[in-house]
Amino acid sequence: MIRAVLDANIYISACLRPQGPPGKILRLLLESQAFHLVGSAPIFDEVRRGLHYPRVRRYHSLSPEEIDRWVIALALIAESTEGRLRLRAVERDPDDDKYLVAALEGCAGYLVSGDSDLLELHEYRGVRMITAQAFLRILRKQEHSHRFAMAVCSIVVKIKVISYSLTLAYVYFPPWLVPYVPNIPAPSTMSPIVVMLDKTWLRLIKTAH
Repeated sequence: MIRAVLDANIYISACLRPQGPPGKILRLLLESQAFHLVGSAPIFDEVRRGLHYPRVRRYHSLSPEEIDRWVIALALIAESTEGRLRLRAVERDPDDDKYLVAALEGCAGYLVSGDSDLLELHEYRGVRMITAQAFLRILRKQEHSHRFAMAVCSIVVKIKVISYSLTLAYVYFPPWLVPYVPNIPAPSTMSPIVVMLDKTWLRLIKTAH
């Protein structure tokens, strides 16, 4: 299966414009498990911070709790890497190295981004830098040749140890996620991608009891 790391700007774009290529990529992930998502704590922290930026908040109506819930759902869906690898690949913006670290540690073949600093690398140690539009074409081509069952088996296996009780669930979350674990209120005015992730989160908790 295709393994890919998504830049924070891809997640944020998917949240703001669900009908665009980034939103369609997340839909293919959630609806048909079209690829294996690889991530890391620094990546999801950047997503959370990005959704709080004033210039971004103008385009969405998510509350801080809804943002945290969305980030937690993404983190549970992804295979999380440890970030121990040290490298210097992106000269103009070393902070972007975290994406390559996640890709290399997680054996991902693609790093999907809208960042020119990353895209200009084209390829790094077998990891291809690719736009959302190009990655979407790859997924659709794959979809035409393979049919994927709509299941979340790999996700359920990863969180089977989590109790239906959220009090016990706190024990099993990765330490970096614990501060962001919210109560689970009903979804309010959220975009389609956020609603879908929210329902995935609730379903996973119910399945794991």
